[in-house]
Amino acid sequence: MTTASAADPLIAPPDVTPAERDAISRMTAHLTAAYAPGVPADQVVATIQRIYRGFAEAHIRDFVPVLVERAAIRELGRPAA
Repeated sequence: MTTASAADPLIAPPDVTPAERDAISRMTAHLTAAYAPGVPADQVVATIQRIYRGFAEAHIRDFVPVLVERAAIRELGRPAA
């Protein structure tokens, strides 16, 4: 079984476009940095992956990265500025 890490944050469905893959990767890097050091990177990545898996069967994927980001922020709380 493949697992995600902060260094390789994306486990995507096989039919995901390169643009979506890039958007999720950039968002993961952004949120990992925004929540550091208060929230471990592995926890941020795991949260994003769990939420992202919930969209695996979505037919319209244009807004999946934004929806994943919003859900992750809701769950993790606002990052410290």
